[in-house]
Amino acid sequence: MSKKGENMNFTMFYPDQTICNNINDFVKCYNQLYFYDTNTSVAAEKLSDNLINQTKFEKEDVFNILAWKIDGIAVNSTISPNEIRYKRKWRVENGKFYGDNIYHELKMNSVISYVSKNSERWLAHWDNKEIGYDPKCAQNVVSEIVSLTNKQSDTYLGEVYIVALLYFVSKGRWPIFDRFASIAMNAMINPKMKPYDNVVDTKLPQKNSIAFSQKITTVGKYADYLHFIKVIQSESDYQYCISRDIDRALWAYGKIVNKWSKIKENSQKQKY
Repeated sequence: MSKKGENMNFTMFYPDQTICNNINDFVKCYNQLYFYDTNTSVAAEKLSDNLINQTKFEKEDVFNILAWKIDGIAVNSTISPNEIRYKRKWRVENGKFYGDNIYHELKMNSVISYVSKNSERWLAHWDNKEIGYDPKCAQNVVSEIVSLTNKQSDTYLGEVYIVALLYFVSKGRWPIFDRFASIAMNAMINPKMKPYDNVVDTKLPQKNSIAFSQKITTVGKYADYLHFIKVIQSESDYQYCISRDIDRALWAYGKIVNKWSKIKENSQKQKY
């Protein structure tokens, strides 16, 4: 009789490109690798873990979620592992919140205020429920945030960040989905996958589309990803709603798979 986690139908490799046949070992390995190979801080990861269990989000909590996801938290050797320090233009001034990404300044006050104001209503709905619970309620959260970002001229927030907010206000019942999570899933569900194969990341629909604002939780790649997470949970000792171990592992795996494909691509270019 096999141990839990063995004989998975996923194609998985360790960082040395040997085959991994146990999902528990896979999550443990890549969750650890995440901290070595990612520009993150222990304090930021502790913060994101703790925010899953909130019963209400203050404005600063929402600001910290966005700073964490949009790479607004500083990491260097002079910062204590227990200290949160912002970088670039991320700051709080006179009760207002400011941040930026590599493209432009983000003015997020209307979204931060709205999510904070409605967080108790949303969070109460997901108490003691399983992952993926109530797609209609999850879709309503997405639709409300999309509607707000369209009405407010001071707000820019892309699809990945809206889904990240959904993750936190649903207490982890609806997963984070981004480029590397997509690559990880597409690689793992491909039975012919080999290291150095090119794996395409599947982007979320544009936020103003019906596919995103009205159907993201029931149809398409995000709904497929939810099913994928459920299978990992059922075959492993990890629970997505309890900690971010699965999320971190998939992000790290997607990043390394992408790195492998770039190595092959660059080596082929050098031949010509």
